[in-house]
Amino acid sequence: MLLTIVLSTAVASCLNLIGHRLVVKEDFVRGRSKCDHCQTIIPACYLIPVLGYMICRGRCRTCHHTISAYHPISELIFASAVLAASQHKQTGLYLIIASFLLVMSASDLHRQIVPDRLQIGLLLTGLCYYLLNMGYPSWSQLIASSFLFMLLLGLSIAMPAGIGGADIKLLTILCFFLGLSNCLLIILLACLAALSYWVWLYSQHKGISGLPFVPFISLAYSLWLLLS
Repeated sequence: MLLTIVLSTAVASCLNLIGHRLVVKEDFVRGRSKCDHCQTIIPACYLIPVLGYMICRGRCRTCHHTISAYHPISELIFASAVLAASQHKQTGLYLIIASFLLVMSASDLHRQIVPDRLQIGLLLTGLCYYLLNMGYPSWSQLIASSFLFMLLLGLSIAMPAGIGGADIKLLTILCFFLGLSNCLLIILLACLAALSYWVWLYSQHKGISGLPFVPFISLAYSLWLLLS
């Protein structure tokens, strides 16, 4: 279990890097990690998942600018999702979804942008796994995901500032693979998490303009895996 946690947090760190560099149009294969504030190269000892954040006490060692706690938190959540997914029959599918969700979360958090290629990648990769291991999708999956898409689209039209197009497409894909009832539970958990975070920000007298929702979907998905 310990080895799984260590490897999972390392993978999560790489996925976060990919999500961030995709939206800033940087090469995520080459180039060393650097501080977003002062652009100083980060030493390897501070790149150790979770522990690196604790060693540098959540601040850049050069400019002392605060490093977001999102990094260690998302790494631990991803590790929890991996452990939970390993207990299910569709482990591969659930890991594919968790991985894409983490990349999308990083993109949404940094620039409030979720590239379409990530959602297309999730759909195609998940569909390939589904066809190879679980057979052809049923009509009920198509009908359920279409119903949810129309419902969310209607809500988006009625409340333009409520839910974004990327959220609608992502939730539709999740509904296709996980089923309507499971997806509705994930939406409920994501909304509760987002509301709790908003209340906390309000209590701290911190203003916020637009709340990235994909990170909360990712958190809710991990919670769903643990609960199920």
